[in-house]
Amino acid sequence: MTYPTPVCHVMMKMLDHPGANKHDKAHFVKVHSYARSIGLMEGLDADTQQTLEVAALVHDIACPLCREKYGKAPGVLQEQEGPALALALLEDVDMPRAAKDRAAWLVGHHHT
Repeated sequence: MTYPTPVCHVMMKMLDHPGANKHDKAHFVKVHSYARSIGLMEGLDADTQQTLEVAALVHDIACPLCREKYGKAPGVLQEQEGPALALALLEDVDMPRAAKDRAAWLVGHHHT
């Protein structure tokens, strides 16, 4: 399937993410909405806005893994496990590698 934007592609991938429960999905959709609105109000350029929105969608990508692996998902573990998971999810998303790397970096620092 083709998607109109990379953000749409990531949204659909996250909605299908294994282990993500209803709370996880509601949370990343809410965070995306806030991040999108803030970025638009701040007047970000299109590329930075896209990276922001992608990072907002994947920011808690490690929660299901952390719950399974550690029995909990505190921020420090999300930051440890999240960047590699984010990069794997973004592998087939049509956006520049630098934007994928930046989104993964943001995942790895979103609690600190």
